[in-house]
Amino acid sequence: MKCALVIFAFIVISGISTKGAVSVDKVNAALSQMESADSNSRMQGFYNLVEAGLATDKGSEFPVSDGVLAIAKTSPAMRTELVAALNSLLEKENSFSVSGGPGPTTEEFSAYHGDLI
Repeated sequence: MKCALVIFAFIVISGISTKGAVSVDKVNAALSQMESADSNSRMQGFYNLVEAGLATDKGSEFPVSDGVLAIAKTSPAMRTELVAALNSLLEKENSFSVSGGPGPTTEEFSAYHGDLI
């Protein structure tokens, strides 16, 4: 009986620790997508990144910041990579507005740019 109880407790604890964990594979896929030359792909990659971080909190009131924060908390290495990727993406998206060059000017892009900032 004690053995069965210990096994049951282990299964429950294991399930709790992995339930809702940030998927590193999804994060890495989103980070790669954010490097695309296509602005729509970069935008989708950013929101895929946020979604990957929200695996733990689907009902977040602030999904962008909460999703990014959840990923940053996974490890120091992930945090460093995340900060570098987001800075690079922001620089790329800002270059469109500063240079007046050919960049997306839709309302959707404006909302995305605001989320990214």
